[in-house]
Amino acid sequence: MRTIYLDLCCLNRPFDEQHQPRVRLETEAVLGLIQLALLGELLWVTSDALELESSRNADTDRRAEVDVLLGTATSRVSVGSRERAARQGTAIVGVQGIRRFAYCMRGMCLGRRAPDHG
Repeated sequence: MRTIYLDLCCLNRPFDEQHQPRVRLETEAVLGLIQLALLGELLWVTSDALELESSRNADTDRRAEVDVLLGTATSRVSVGSRERAARQGTAIVGVQGIRRFAYCMRGMCLGRRAPDHG
C-alpha cells in the first residue's frame, strides 16, 4: 500500500479562500488523498512534529480544523532516527506535489508537467 505524508501547507489548503481555481483544485486533491486514506487505499502517516507545527498556528479556528484532519490520519509516528530511515518509502506531499496531482486528477496530465503557478 502506498504511504503518504501531507505537509502542513497541504492540510491548511482546504481552509484557504477558495476564490482562485488553482486553490480549489489543490483543495480537491488534498481532500481526495484524505478520502483515499479513509477508504483504505492509502496509508496516511502524520507525526508529532507536524502536530507541534500546527499547534503554533495563531489562528485558533484554523488550528482546530487542521487538528480534526490530523485526527483522521491512518498512522502517527514520533520522528526520530528510526522513523527517518523508514520514511524513505513514504511519499511526502507538499503543495507542489498536490498541484501536480490535482491536474492529473482532472485529466490534464498527459505526459507533461503541470503548470507551475507559484
